[in-house]
Parts: sequence; structure tokens; C-alpha cells
Amino acid sequence: MVRSEGKIDQRTRMIRVVVRVDKPYAKRPPLAIGLFVRVEIEGRTVPDMAVIPRSALHQGNVVWVLDKEDRIRFRKIVVARIDGETVQIQEGLSNGETVIISGLKAITDGMVVRPVPVEEAKQG
Repeated sequence: MVRSEGKIDQRTRMIRVVVRVDKPYAKRPPLAIGLFVRVEIEGRTVPDMAVIPRSALHQGNVVWVLDKEDRIRFRKIVVARIDGETVQIQEGLSNGETVIISGLKAITDGMVVRPVPVEEAKQG
């Protein structure tokens, strides 16, 4: 990508960009100016970023974390990106922490639970 307009069209939800294509006339039909295309743009990789299922993210960018005493703790996090069914966490989760991914109806901060690993939950 050479440049973009830097803003999203509110009506179409599209952004205009200029890209450089090697050998634009090598394929048939050749690429022409003004075409609409579907592209994937690869960004930089961020090492050690926590990724959780979208269903584990609750209102107000809160996740439910299990502490060492099997108590649920509400944790405010900073979202880096939501990509389909996954959420990349910029800050607020530490390596090795357990995030609760199953839905519970009545839940309070500090509530004691009996954790069930994902594999067991799927089987029974």
C-alpha cells in the first residue's frame, strides 16, 4: 500500500487506497485504475499478545479471570484488535492466567467456582 485517504467513507464503509502492483498487466484481464478489489493486508506481528475468544469479552472491555482461590475476578483490559471471533489483548492479562470462556447467568466479582477445563466441558 502506497497511501490511503486516512478516513472511512461513512456511507459505504470503505476506504480509498493506492497500492503498487508488480506487473499489473501480466494477468488477463489486466488491472485498471478505479477497480474495486478484495484484499488482505498483512500487518506486523506482535509477540506474546494474549488472544481470547470474542465470547469471553464482556461489556466495558471486561474479562472474567480465575484467581488462585478459584474466585472469579472482573478484569478491565485494553483491546488491541477484534478479528472475527477472536480478540487480541494489548494489556490487562498476564501470561498463564485463566480466562473464563463459558457463559454464566448470575455472576459476581469474587464468586467461588469449580473450574472445568475446556476439554472436559466439551465431552460432558
